[in-house]
Amino acid sequence: MEKTGQTSMNNKIKVDNVEKAGQTGMNKNIEVDEKNNFVKVKINTKIYPAEVVLKSVQSFEESCWVNVQGDPNKELVITLKPKSEDINVKTLGNEFYNFVLGMSKTKEEEY
Repeated sequence: MEKTGQTSMNNKIKVDNVEKAGQTGMNKNIEVDEKNNFVKVKINTKIYPAEVVLKSVQSFEESCWVNVQGDPNKELVITLKPKSEDINVKTLGNEFYNFVLGMSKTKEEEY
């Protein structure tokens, strides 16, 4: 199985042999592919507003190649591929989720 995703820099990330991406912890919305060094995070935009998710994505673009797909009114799938070997792909998805949660809390406090 071969998939191609587009990064924020309009480069292509070729993903070969994505058979079963491993899952981290208890979160079924995070899929880690250690072999190809990327993580996919599915986010329900009815719980976390798309605006917050996209602002969170911007914060991760310096350290990761990012691909955003999906319907902003339902669910977004964020693919993060670290630019550095120093970033642990196993924990990256949870770190992103926590960042989105923090941004959501900040947005709530603004109102």
